[in-house]
Amino acid sequence: MLRPVQLLAIALKIVEKSEYIAVDALNTQVVARQFIEAFELSELWGITIPENRLGFAAAPEMQVFAQWQAEMQQQLVEQQALSHGQLPQALIAMLAEGLLELPTQIVFTEVLEIDGATQQLFDAIGNSGLSKFTYCELNSPVGGGGDERKTIEPRQFVAENIEAEVEAAARWAAQCLQTRQAGQPPIALLLAQPDSYNQPLLNALEQHVYPLTLFPQQLAEGELLEAPWRQLGVGKLTDFAMIASARDIFALGLPEPDIEVFSRVLRSQFVHEYMEKSAIRAQIDLYLREKGKKQARLKRFLKICEQQQDFEENVAFIPELVSIFAENREKRSPSAWARFFDKLLLTAGWPQRDKDAPWVQQTLRGLSQVMDSFRCLDYQLGEIAYNEAFHWLTHILDSKRFELDREHTPAIQVMDAWDADGQHFDHCWILGLSDSALPRPVRSSPFIPKDLLDTAGIPDTDPANCMRRDQAMLRRLMAGQADLVVSYSKLNTESVAQLPCPLLPWSHEQRDGELVSAYTIQADFAADDSELDAVSPLSEVEIKQLRGGTGIFKDYSASPFIAFCRYRLKLEPFPRITEGLDAAQQGNWVHGILELFWQEVKTSTALALLSEEDLKAKLIECIEKAMLRAELDYGEALLNLERRRLLSLITAWLEFELSREDPFIVEATELASECDVHGVPLRTKLDRLDVVNGRRLIIDYKTGKIDGRSLNSDELSEPQLPIYALFGSDGSSTINGVALAQLHPKHGIDVHMRSDWTSKLEGGKNRAKKGVVESEEAWQAELIAWDNSLARSATGFLSGDICHNYLLTADDMRYSPDLLPLLGDYQPAEADGESGQQGEAE
Repeated sequence: MLRPVQLLAIALKIVEKSEYIAVDALNTQVVARQFIEAFELSELWGITIPENRLGFAAAPEMQVFAQWQAEMQQQLVEQQALSHGQLPQALIAMLAEGLLELPTQIVFTEVLEIDGATQQLFDAIGNSGLSKFTYCELNSPVGGGGDERKTIEPRQFVAENIEAEVEAAARWAAQCLQTRQAGQPPIALLLAQPDSYNQPLLNALEQHVYPLTLFPQQLAEGELLEAPWRQLGVGKLTDFAMIASARDIFALGLPEPDIEVFSRVLRSQFVHEYMEKSAIRAQIDLYLREKGKKQARLKRFLKICEQQQDFEENVAFIPELVSIFAENREKRSPSAWARFFDKLLLTAGWPQRDKDAPWVQQTLRGLSQVMDSFRCLDYQLGEIAYNEAFHWLTHILDSKRFELDREHTPAIQVMDAWDADGQHFDHCWILGLSDSALPRPVRSSPFIPKDLLDTAGIPDTDPANCMRRDQAMLRRLMAGQADLVVSYSKLNTESVAQLPCPLLPWSHEQRDGELVSAYTIQADFAADDSELDAVSPLSEVEIKQLRGGTGIFKDYSASPFIAFCRYRLKLEPFPRITEGLDAAQQGNWVHGILELFWQEVKTSTALALLSEEDLKAKLIECIEKAMLRAELDYGEALLNLERRRLLSLITAWLEFELSREDPFIVEATELASECDVHGVPLRTKLDRLDVVNGRRLIIDYKTGKIDGRSLNSDELSEPQLPIYALFGSDGSSTINGVALAQLHPKHGIDVHMRSDWTSKLEGGKNRAKKGVVESEEAWQAELIAWDNSLARSATGFLSGDICHNYLLTADDMRYSPDLLPLLGDYQPAEADGESGQQGEAE
């Protein structure tokens, strides 16, 4: 009988060569899996599509299925193999020939859902008289009798999201552990939606039940650090770091391996000489990221490695792996690739652990079973390339269920709720009982019409049958549990609202201790909460050593916690790999070009006297000089495109400058100074200082989209201009205005201005807008409001305020990647190109 992956390989070839599949189909493997499911259904339930439904007017899905079904049957005959669905009929044939050895007794339970072909096999066994059939109810001992257990009314918990739900369950489990006696049944955490809940629940258990698993421990010889829980049927082999490390080693041989994979292999604890050289390898990884960040390719990194004398000494296995990968150009059979994978692991020194340790032995056996399944594909796949071999091996790894054996039964069991059907626990919590979990959806097939599924008698194709099945299953699951809690979350992992399971009567009222609402359970847990961490104010020494520009106030306005991490803990984000030009570099070039240009031109009069040809020539000269300042590591073709973009963008900005109503003099560019903002020492660098009819105007360039509301004192998210206006000039005279200047290729040229004489640089005054700052009175009021806002931020920062602003959205912080982990499941979108940070923070 073929393994599922072997059947998938056959089906995939049938689907891919079929004339019914488009050449540009995105995922033929999904189609192949749906075909296999329909094929197995037809075998198990004896479904045959009538000839009269395969004619000219037949649905194309049925025609396709009939053709693929015949091809699959032919392939199985040629390979002398069976699918899972064909096994019962084969056993019936063996029984008729007297070749099948039968047990003396066969026990049935009410949970079993027996398909048509298997029922025929049992009927044949019953007619033979060789076996005795016994029926057993799950809530009674085998053979009947015993005390009948009743379904109890569970306590209920309603959470705002999955994180809150799993945290409450983990705290409840920790409380149950304190009163549990040795030898009592385990505490059960049952998952109605294992894929969504498994990892969040394990994280919560590590935090609230056994935090020692989060920290490296110095164990005595023979001592084993074991968490008091066990996953049953929900764990995967790839969840183990040792297996993930092996897969990363294999992934280095792909045509374009992800550089993050290379980084993980470099720092892996399962490769050669990890204990001795882990620290130096971390430094090498950081060096490679900083030097090679412009080229996110493995070849580029290896070239950098060749220039370092100590690289090969500390990471000798990397060049050896690269030389081995040079051998993987030809096609091989899966069994030959399995030997190749073994060679890679041996070269890398994997797993670099005590192979006699029980968990290592068990994990190695799990990988060995995966390799056995992979070798079995020789006949179905033939000779394949390395990337295809890696794809199939990864598929088997991802589908391999795995858990470590334990010498004793842990106190907490985490398992699929449906696998616990019929079991009894003293303490049981069922998580994820939303309407998306129960009732379970009816079975359908894109290849077999529903009327044929119903005619075959498949029980889970009818909604009424599915409802009765799930109600009975839920009653059995709740029967006999001495302490039972059921819960669901109002939002799923995608933040989509969901309702409670309609098969249970949900209520939020407490009656005689039989029903506990979410609020009551949360109140029980509140007593266990530790006090909030307190952070001391900045000392005089810390203030003197404080380094940072206006970014201190920018980050504090967004989230005091992030300002604390950056400027007090001095944490920096890990270097990020970018392909091609990054937005920060592009913004720096814009600043550099305009600085060079105004150092020569200086005034609006001189700008107006330049002809179109002279202006273009001068800009090209400034572009070349500015781009030479940076450490360039780009191709010439890419740089030429960037030169054209910069020329177009800055030309558009200078055309706006020519349209300004009042003549101006550029007094300074990139003006650096030091100031004290209510006790916070800063070093500032303003982009540009203009003199307009005797008034002084500060201009700050922005290569992203500007928002005038960012200068409002009640939500001061762009504090650099207020700081420049109040504290950052040279002090020789008063600042009369500030302007945010937008230079954006997509959103165009724009200016947001506030001053004591106008709110627009061109086109005269605009008094139509409410609250416009364009008079001396309004400007002085704005300065006072800014000063008060900055004083509040300075006081909070210096006093040790580390509260986090949870009202932030992803768009608020799209240019502050440090904050993304605090934004839940946010996936960063394409940036608009904001940069130019040299004018905001040093």
